[in-house]
Amino acid sequence: MTVYEYRKMVLVAYLGSYRRAPPHIKRLMDQAMAVSLRSAETEEEKRLHNLLVLRFIAEQDFSVSRICKALHMSRGNFKQATAAGIDRLLVLLFGVDGVDWEDG
Repeated sequence: MTVYEYRKMVLVAYLGSYRRAPPHIKRLMDQAMAVSLRSAETEEEKRLHNLLVLRFIAEQDFSVSRICKALHMSRGNFKQATAAGIDRLLVLLFGVDGVDWEDG
């Protein structure tokens, strides 16, 4: 497992368990999401940020269809957009070390 894969696995685990996570994990993820929001300059970056918030952070557990409807995206694009949002967050957290250099 590469460092990138490990970091992505941990980030996905933290996002996936956010609603039941201990306070120190919630604080970490809240800080990461604040950086994500502040750095979102384009509409696409804002949409990826909002996707992660609705999918993992919001108190209410929204269905995939409801998230897709709110963000005007197809269900077919949901998985790809979620992966792109997570990759964006990895880069914000780890800089160039958050890039999967072996992909491609």
